[in-house]
Amino acid sequence: MHPSFPINLSRWPSRRKESTLRWSRQAVIDQYVPATPTPGIRGDAFAPSNIALCKYWGKRDTDLNLPINGSLSVSLGNLGSHTEITPSTTDRDQVLLNGELQALDSRFSQKVVDFVSLFRKGLDQPLRINTHNSIPTAAGLASSASGFAALMLALNDFYTLQLAPPVLSAFARMGSGSAARSIYTGFVEWHKGENPDGMDSHATPLTLAWPDFR
Repeated sequence: MHPSFPINLSRWPSRRKESTLRWSRQAVIDQYVPATPTPGIRGDAFAPSNIALCKYWGKRDTDLNLPINGSLSVSLGNLGSHTEITPSTTDRDQVLLNGELQALDSRFSQKVVDFVSLFRKGLDQPLRINTHNSIPTAAGLASSASGFAALMLALNDFYTLQLAPPVLSAFARMGSGSAARSIYTGFVEWHKGENPDGMDSHATPLTLAWPDFR
């Protein structure tokens, strides 16, 4: 039996409509980064690793790494990642981890180069990306978070993008979700955000002092 009251199906968007409203990482970044960025001689940055005190559980957008809920973390001070970007000494990108040159077809190199290419855009300039972690890689201490945060900060330095910290946090999140929190030190809150482009899903530092915390 059909219901006697009218049903307005237009208020329920179809999956097809939802998919057309999704933003790509490149489209989001293009709003803030010039079409032809100006490379420098060297970009250099450090970002701390962080430990989540309140985790995020699941993502509402896997490409942009948008979380379902917000989270809270504390940084690990001088433990994290240091990244240096310079022009490559060859005609190809060079990716180094802790002083060792990585194969370009390795998963690590591919993730790094894919992220860098979002900002390099059409520039035909191979880069040398050198990252040193002061914590063991893949040891459960969020080295990917500090790694992508340091990479984002180094890109900001190398291309003189002068992006604001919330934008840096949102962009770092596209590389690794928890990297949004590693842009800052101390206690940090990562806001889940609501906007489809994800630019309101970034971290902010908390003005919280805890002298007895070691």
